[in-house]
Amino acid sequence: MVKGEAQQAALRKKQAPGHEALGILEQDLKKRLFLVDDRYSIADIALYSHVHRAEVAGFSLAHYPATRDWLARVAAQPLHIPVDRHPD
Repeated sequence: MVKGEAQQAALRKKQAPGHEALGILEQDLKKRLFLVDDRYSIADIALYSHVHRAEVAGFSLAHYPATRDWLARVAAQPLHIPVDRHPD
C-alpha cells in the first residue's frame, strides 16, 4: 500500500464511528422532526453544534437527507444565531 493509500485507509477507519453515529441520527430523523418528542429542545441545540460542521471534519452529509433537513429546521428556529457568526 502506498503511503497516501495507507493514510486514506487510516482516515476511513477513524471516521467509521462518526458515520455510524450519523447513520443512527439519520434513521431517527426519518421518523421525527426533532430529537425529543418531535419538538425543538436543548438536545437539538447540543447536537446541532457538532453535526452542522460535519463536512468541515470530512464527513459528507450527501447520504443523510433527513439529517440535512433537520439541520435546516434547527437553523430556521426563532432567534437562531449561527455558530460561525462573529460579533461585530
